[in-house]
Amino acid sequence: MIRLKWVPLPVVQKALIEKKHREISLFIYLKMTSSGYVKLDRKKRNEIRNNFSISNSTLFRYLNTLKSWNWIGIEAPKKIYLRSFKYILEIEKFQSKTAVKFTPRDLFNFQSFSFSVQVAYLLRSQNRKERRGAEQITWCSKQSPACVFKPVALRAMNKVIGLSKDTLIVLKKRSIENEYLSRKHDYKILYHVSSHSKQIYKAYPELHGLLRRVGAYIGIQRPDLFSDSHLFRRKTWS
Repeated sequence: MIRLKWVPLPVVQKALIEKKHREISLFIYLKMTSSGYVKLDRKKRNEIRNNFSISNSTLFRYLNTLKSWNWIGIEAPKKIYLRSFKYILEIEKFQSKTAVKFTPRDLFNFQSFSFSVQVAYLLRSQNRKERRGAEQITWCSKQSPACVFKPVALRAMNKVIGLSKDTLIVLKKRSIENEYLSRKHDYKILYHVSSHSKQIYKAYPELHGLLRRVGAYIGIQRPDLFSDSHLFRRKTWS
């Protein structure tokens, strides 16, 4: 039973920024596989544990976190009900009405999925700023994937997401492997390679770690260029 095809963007962002991708992916799974009420009997618990490869105690820890957010309620010892996304947007004071397309495979790659969605947000923000010439970067909803490669620096990701550089590098790699993002390297060409190439490296000590051999040239490595595969839309939640 698959009932869910779109998820609010702020919910995905919360999973990434607060490092709660396991709890939120569980919530979305329950949304996708129920009508809003879940009978948490042994059969259902085993189904969840097997799908998420977690223990019984971990399952209840995730459920307790969702309960503390008031995303779920408990009607009986073995029966829970799920809050609507409309209700969650209200209690979390999320303003955005943007939704991102969601598929079952995203559940089990949820951290890299949420990271790539945030990169897509930055890509479309750049596109909107360029089109409107606005000083302030704002969100632009798109119903098709970004088709143009744009630079997204790690420092920009760190500023928005607040995760460490090492974590961002790992998530970037996973997002590319899972085909959520496409990447191209970008360089500013400086010199043609010659017998004096070692002197070139010594002449730019401030660029240590950024100079790269690019074919027959030496160049400065710039932020990677990204394109994403996500679909977005404006949505009114019920």
